[in-house]
Amino acid sequence: MSLFGIGAINHNPSFVKEVYAACLNSGSLSRAIRGCAMNSFLKCGEAKTVLQLLKEMDETDIDHYIGTTVLCAYATQVGSMKHALDFFEMLSRRQLVTVHSWAAMFSVISRNRDEGCLRVIHAQLIQSGIESTVPLLNAMILAFGKCGMHQQAKSTFEGMSVQDRDAASWSAIISGCAVEGDLVYLKEVHRRLQESGMAITVPLSTGLIFAYAKCNDIATATDIFDQLPSTALQDPLLWCAYLAVISQDLPHLRRIHAHILHSRCPLTTELVNGLLNAYIRCGDYDTPQVIFNTMRQDETNATMWKPDQHTYISLLTASKLARSLQQTMDLHRLIEGSFEDRVVNNCILDAYIECGSLDLAEMLFAKMQNLQDVDTVTWNTMMFAYSKDGRYREATELLDQMKQFGSEPDALTWSALALACGSTSCIEEGKALYQRIRASPFAKNPTLLSYLITMFAKCGSLDMALEIWDSIPTSERNDDLVTSMMFAWGSRGQVQPVLSLYRAQESPSNDMTTAALNACSHAGKVVDALHIYESAKKSGHDRTWTTMNHNSLIDALCRAKMLDLAEAHTENFVPDRITWMTILSGCKFADDTERAPRIAEKALQFNEDASTYVLLSNIFASVRDYNMVTSIRGDMKRKGIKKIPGRVKVEVDGQITEFVVNDQTHPQGPQIRALLHELFAKMYAQGFAHDHDAVLREFESADEERVHLCEHSEKLAIGFALLNTKEGTPIKLVKNLRVCADCHEATKAISKITNRVITVRDANRWHQFKDGQCDCNDYF
Repeated sequence: MSLFGIGAINHNPSFVKEVYAACLNSGSLSRAIRGCAMNSFLKCGEAKTVLQLLKEMDETDIDHYIGTTVLCAYATQVGSMKHALDFFEMLSRRQLVTVHSWAAMFSVISRNRDEGCLRVIHAQLIQSGIESTVPLLNAMILAFGKCGMHQQAKSTFEGMSVQDRDAASWSAIISGCAVEGDLVYLKEVHRRLQESGMAITVPLSTGLIFAYAKCNDIATATDIFDQLPSTALQDPLLWCAYLAVISQDLPHLRRIHAHILHSRCPLTTELVNGLLNAYIRCGDYDTPQVIFNTMRQDETNATMWKPDQHTYISLLTASKLARSLQQTMDLHRLIEGSFEDRVVNNCILDAYIECGSLDLAEMLFAKMQNLQDVDTVTWNTMMFAYSKDGRYREATELLDQMKQFGSEPDALTWSALALACGSTSCIEEGKALYQRIRASPFAKNPTLLSYLITMFAKCGSLDMALEIWDSIPTSERNDDLVTSMMFAWGSRGQVQPVLSLYRAQESPSNDMTTAALNACSHAGKVVDALHIYESAKKSGHDRTWTTMNHNSLIDALCRAKMLDLAEAHTENFVPDRITWMTILSGCKFADDTERAPRIAEKALQFNEDASTYVLLSNIFASVRDYNMVTSIRGDMKRKGIKKIPGRVKVEVDGQITEFVVNDQTHPQGPQIRALLHELFAKMYAQGFAHDHDAVLREFESADEERVHLCEHSEKLAIGFALLNTKEGTPIKLVKNLRVCADCHEATKAISKITNRVITVRDANRWHQFKDGQCDCNDYF
């Protein structure tokens, strides 16, 4: 058994495997030898091998020593909570749980940050009556801190005598302060640590640096780092802590990276992972891959560096944020077969989805299902993918499948379904889903409630959104809930409650600012939008504004036809494609054909897609410059760029029917057109006139133009609804693009003649037409 110890001391898993194979072949593999081998594998960082050996054992082969070793192995694996709990229950049943087992179980909980399991295991510990040791108390403090139960962590720490507190005790409570962001208590702990007489080692200094960084006290973190002796700079974990301080300062990060290389500090797996994450935080998504490739080629670091779960998660995060499908595919090929891990596979799945390749995500998902290697995160990832793609049926089918695989839905599962339901705008589906959620354990989950508010807003039921909002105590309305309610009001043009809620916030988030600016934009309140910006400048908050915040302000300016000011504002931030597309839309509002081509060129530098060409073509069509329209459409044809067709969905008796312009496929087509012909005759008699700015190509006669405008998808959908519903029944439409000016005017007239309330959700907002008026006040 001493040979196993040699392998563990030298961190040589290959040697341990050779010794284990020799014992196996000689038939001398006793329980004691097996336990020693498993412990040595664990010390060599081969937790997966420990868990693999567990599968080859009978339950009767397990003793308390092996039990603790296995729990320690689970403690290294994210996503291991269920297996660890089952194993711990078996140990309890066989009375093999020791104080070391309890400590290891709390370490598993720390790794997985599972507050629910922590509460259960802690209650069982109290009931067991076992006497707590210092290592067990330390494990409890760490678990409480990692799971966000900071008060319990503090109570446990304060309950220890000063003499009992060792370095691990101080380290655990410092870690809890970092998670909670409790700067006041962190400073108190730091002061007491200095007064305790205990030597503040490099590991403790490392923990303090990291904690102060997490509490946004960068100055103190830097001071602690600067006061360390030069010999400490050989500690990789110290550099890991300092790297955590660096955020959004790429030049400084590059200098620190060079310093690390110059200091010849060992490039361990942890340090390399710290570098990868630091570059990602600074917005550099290319350097992580360069570092990884360099490490793979450098054999001198082979003993210190081995890519682990965190390495691949970081690389996949970088490829996801860079929207690099090729890099994601390359990483998948590298990982496949050499590093099978469910958490990493979930990250690959998410990266494929974010890179726009749902097909590749579905292929990986099917493979994971076949291998029975799926968990709730896997299902949720696919549900959100289908939800964002508007595929409600597929998302709901996954709910049934996940239960068959033994995975239970959590708050995010229901949130994904709420998102999917919102994309359909089907209120009946939304109400049915809401009833299911109310019967679930997550009915009061703040994240889920925010998704439900958004769902009902998208389904056109502001009353239901308000019902949920009003049911939440004021003290429990977090940022997500506030933002969701602001977007709900804003989508219906109700700008005053949005601004009131925004102004009531002590420190509004960037998402709240976006919601407030969007509400101003769609209600024509450009003065209020500018006031929000000026207030942010005065307080200095404009320095933290995102591109989305600036784009929302620009949208408000463009809708007010203040294009010079909108374009000048692009000097205050780094504009993206949406910035230029927003200004290009402003050119449409203002008929600015001189500015439009220049702005379109800027948008096309990001991506040559159809929407830029179509919008530019529409700008020239609105001023009847059909030569330019023909030229632009010709460019699209030569480049193989196809326009996204406008589609309108209408809900009748809970069923969704879809129409496109000049739709000839519906069996009720003749009846729909006959009804519309009769309806438009009444409208013309009452003075209705078409808005010819909506004519996007040249026709030989005014009659042809009129026929073309009457064939727009919105009008066909309204005709279908009038044909198939009783008098007075509200009508609801959803369009994938913005509603055109002619359809907007026609719907106002139709609502008055038919005495119907017609609700339309276009790409930008909700419109409610009633008695010949729209609640957007013609500002859309």
